[in-house]
Amino acid sequence: TIGSATLDVFLSCHDFEILEQENLKKIAFPLGAKINIEDALFETGGGGTNTATTFSRQGLNVAVIAKVGKDFPGTQVLKKLTEEHIDTQYVIRDENDTTDFSTIVWAPMKGSVILVNRGKGKLELADINWESLSAKWFHLSSIEGNLELVKKITEIATSKSITLAWNPGRKELEQRDAILDLLPKIELLILNRTEIQQLVLIADHLDDIYQLSKRAQELPCKKILITDGHNGSYYWNGINWIRAGIFKVERQEATGAGDAFGAGFVTGLIKGYSEEDCLKLASANAASVVTAPSAKKGILTEEQAKEWMGKELEIKNL
Repeated sequence: TIGSATLDVFLSCHDFEILEQENLKKIAFPLGAKINIEDALFETGGGGTNTATTFSRQGLNVAVIAKVGKDFPGTQVLKKLTEEHIDTQYVIRDENDTTDFSTIVWAPMKGSVILVNRGKGKLELADINWESLSAKWFHLSSIEGNLELVKKITEIATSKSITLAWNPGRKELEQRDAILDLLPKIELLILNRTEIQQLVLIADHLDDIYQLSKRAQELPCKKILITDGHNGSYYWNGINWIRAGIFKVERQEATGAGDAFGAGFVTGLIKGYSEEDCLKLASANAASVVTAPSAKKGILTEEQAKEWMGKELEIKNL
């Protein structure tokens, strides 16, 4: 996996008000007040480590390429990766950098807001020993808009016959034309509904999934996976669209659900699952993650996944 690595603190708090405006909700605290926190949980996060954790718990051999500082958060990131049996030889530690840090304020059944402190160091071309890389798959998540690095990754993947799944972030999607040039080298593109709308230039208020899917399948990549929150997910296999519903669970906090879904789906592909079972594993992993705070606490093990795979989930051609 290639992506970010962070230290997150989840603060459980009920003492805030939700202000609803047109198409927008805000969290408000009384100015100058001392706010009670019911619970605090420290956990690592970031797309690189979140997806690696899914792959490892599902019994796959995985290494993560990420950059952290020589600081307390960086040490915690490495410690957690080691505990999860994830290879850390490609994690870069730079004494001149600081590790990304996030604070998530949340309340069960209300929602959350994420405060992000981006570290000084960003993953660069020179950080990676490209010749030493060997894998069957690359899973690439957001790398702060560094499309030069993405281009290099696609070149390495092509030259070494490595299959590539890509879940670009906001800063990558802002460079639309450059992304379109890279898509032919991508096996699987993973986006949420808002992101795919941005990429195919469909306005937010146009919520017809049939129109959106028709535009999306024209993108020059082989396969597309779209997550759509409570509405489920959609998968384009190059021939037709398949829609999956969601598992009904008591949702606590949704940080990391997208990473869990995408990594769950890729796990299924690696293991040779049917398309339907790939969607089922992805949906199960995401559903489990939202039942607990933190992006990793609910990630399924192989044994847990087997139990979920026995449950019913609506899956049909779109």
